Amino acid sequence: MIFYSIQKKVAYDEAKKIGYLTGNIKYIDEYFVPACQWMMEQMKKRLPSYKGEFPIWLWADKKSLDYSELINKDNVLFKINIPKENVLASNFFAWHHILNNTDIEDKNLPKEESWELIFNDALIKEIGYGDLKQYTIGKLSINDVIIIKSRVSKILFIIKEKVFSK
Repeated sequence: MIFYSIQKKVAYDEAKKIGYLTGNIKYIDEYFVPACQWMMEQMKKRLPSYKGEFPIWLWADKKSLDYSELINKDNVLFKINIPKENVLASNFFAWHHILNNTDIEDKNLPKEESWELIFNDALIKEIGYGDLKQYTIGKLSINDVIIIKSRVSKILFIIKEKVFSK
């Protein structure tokens, strides 16, 4: 399956040297580290190939990307081809409850138990969350990256078009 991810160019340069990319705690705001660690626990439970690395966030739809991140010349866009069973899908909107350490309403579950609803498409949709998915993986082989784009005028045009067409 094709996925997309915006990463730091320095991470890409390192991945070229060692052959793979993993998430890195030094690029995570300290406020969000506990949420990332919770996601890591979920990945351990749900992904047989996961080995405990910090997650890399992926998107199946390019429209879901925050293209404004590509204005920064230190970032690159990856197009990745990996099997869907190697990634953990979750609801992007409900994920913000984990980021903010709040429970997911409407199910009367303990907080951390309610968080697991982000993996249940039917229930999370019933509660009223959108269907935008995010995906996580622990380790990404550089061989799975099929296209890398850095800051280019086409990307800036897309951003401009979105901003000025409203």
